[in-house]
Amino acid sequence: MAVAGAMLAPEAYLTIALSARFAGPDMAHWLGRDELGRDTLSRLLAGATTAISETLLVVAVALCAGLLLDWARRAFPRLGGALVALARICFIVPGFLLGPSRAGNVTMAALSAALLLPGFIPAMAAVAVFGPGPASCIIALGLLFAVAVAYARPATPLAALAAKLFAWAMLSLSLLDAIGLGTVPPRPSWGTMLGGLNGLLSLRAPVILSAACLVLAATGALMLGEALATRNDELKLPTSPPSSPSR
Repeated sequence: MAVAGAMLAPEAYLTIALSARFAGPDMAHWLGRDELGRDTLSRLLAGATTAISETLLVVAVALCAGLLLDWARRAFPRLGGALVALARICFIVPGFLLGPSRAGNVTMAALSAALLLPGFIPAMAAVAVFGPGPASCIIALGLLFAVAVAYARPATPLAALAAKLFAWAMLSLSLLDAIGLGTVPPRPSWGTMLGGLNGLLSLRAPVILSAACLVLAATGALMLGEALATRNDELKLPTSPPSSPSR
């Protein structure tokens, strides 16, 4: 879907028909049309390509930079205290938000969706200084989440951590798109659809559907991360030796 979203779209996602603004579903447009008369289903599919591919890039940057920080901490133990302090500055309560608990992961997702953590302030400032756009958002968020990787890495399996990062990064990227700091129209993304025509305040079908896609994708990623962490814990459990047959 991330690769072929635009190709799967039943109609060109840039086709404008002002006479059909916010038209309801019909046989040709299953999910209706948006504020410019564009096919909502086509924009959701094309937006998936943008949202998922950019999120994967954020995860890649975060993992690479985070593993480098983790290596530096192991090589230079004095950096450990500085890393913990940095994690507390960025995430306030990293032991809870970045830990293994479901409540912490969901809370982290909610805070990421609203950019309500101190670490997002310098990230957004960097985007504003270096210029809005997908590239600056990917690098800024990737470096922020690298701190989360380095902090959580000793206790969290890498695959499970990557799945959680996917959820957190997708939600924060989408809000940056919605407020005009990331991907901008006419290029579709779930975030730009959230910001279309007064955003969530409008409660129009394209806004609701794009929000639903984000919630479902983030929920699925968090569930996958939890399943991978549980599986890793099961593999670590010692197996009892077979009992010797009684004579």
